[in-house]
Amino acid sequence: MATSPEADALIVASGFLIATLSVVIVVYRLQWDYFDAKTSDAAKIDAAPRTVFAFVTEFAYVLLAASALVVNADALLGGCPVAFALAFSFLVGGVFVVIVGREIGSSIVHIVRREWQNRPHP
Repeated sequence: MATSPEADALIVASGFLIATLSVVIVVYRLQWDYFDAKTSDAAKIDAAPRTVFAFVTEFAYVLLAASALVVNADALLGGCPVAFALAFSFLVGGVFVVIVGREIGSSIVHIVRREWQNRPHP
């Protein structure tokens, strides 16, 4: 069984994982809305590979975060070392940062590209 400070750390890590799952679901929804808003079939075909990659990555993250929650629960019950569970949660948090950072970077690129195209050229 985990001691009180270890249990607190596992609970905080699990809360963080649940929060990241919520963010990933919102990012998934935004990604889908962006794809669905494309008006031409050519634009959808062009965006399909990036969109599929984003969806697969986000689904893989959901599975990874869920497994981290199971590991945290197992550590709370004494099934695995608390240090391992916390390290795994930290690693999953790093994956979350990479996924969200990639999505934010991609969004910034698309916004800049759209603004450049809408800008009057001399």
